[in-house]
Amino acid sequence: MAKSNSSSKYSQLFAICKAHGFEYKEKVYEFTNGRTTSLTALSEIEYTSMMKLLIDLNEPLRRDWVPKPGDPQRKKLFAIARLMKYGDNRTIFSRLDQWARKQKYKKSLMQHNPAELDLLVTIFEQRVYTHYLTTLNEV
Repeated sequence: MAKSNSSSKYSQLFAICKAHGFEYKEKVYEFTNGRTTSLTALSEIEYTSMMKLLIDLNEPLRRDWVPKPGDPQRKKLFAIARLMKYGDNRTIFSRLDQWARKQKYKKSLMQHNPAELDLLVTIFEQRVYTHYLTTLNEV
């Protein structure tokens, strides 16, 4: 494999090794059956093959992640707010959070449970979004 001045070429390898507590040189040594510990000594095909194995090893970490309860409802609120041109993601979150704090439960958006979020989605769809659409028609 051609030498690179930047470690960005190997950043995915380093991230996987860090996540699993591996030393990358040990993985290279293991993969090459003791031939080398150097990444630059690997051919492009060898490096690609080794990365496929490491990526497959990394998959269980991704499957363990579970979104916070109420995630689908929050995503729906975001989608509607995006249709209403609320701004970028940070602005949308800020505006939705302020709006949620003024509603029945007086909590931030992330503190609501799924049942409360269902009610907030209904209110947002039927009142806020409907009002937004009617004001568009008036113009």
